[in-house]
Amino acid sequence: MRNPYAIVKNIWARLSPSKRAEIKSREAKGEVFHYDLPLPDDKTTKGEGILRMVEPFKLVEGQMNLSKKDWELAKKSGLFAL
Repeated sequence: MRNPYAIVKNIWARLSPSKRAEIKSREAKGEVFHYDLPLPDDKTTKGEGILRMVEPFKLVEGQMNLSKKDWELAKKSGLFAL
């Protein structure tokens, strides 16, 4: 994964305030957590690439090979978080 911090932050933001408070309280007491997060479902693309999805959290990461010209067009489009 390119940015695991962003994924964990996204998951944390989706928890209810009461669930976050419960986790913080348990952590303050010194409890060690072992998170059982769903594994990503990797789908190969028609070209050389992978679309990685973690459906319960509605997260998607695409990995693909682009030419430099196509990469510049993708960055300029504003459609992707690159």
